[in-house]
Amino acid sequence: MSRVWILIIGAVTISFLLICLVGFVRDGQRRRSKRDRNPWE
Repeated sequence: MSRVWILIIGAVTISFLLICLVGFVRDGQRRRSKRDRNPWE
């Protein structure tokens, strides 16, 4: 039973970290592309 809970908590934590990482990378790419399109703004 405890092993199942550890697996569930681990899976939730990993998926949460992946979602945060993907959102951070997308935000960085969006800022970078904006900066490349108009560098004088």
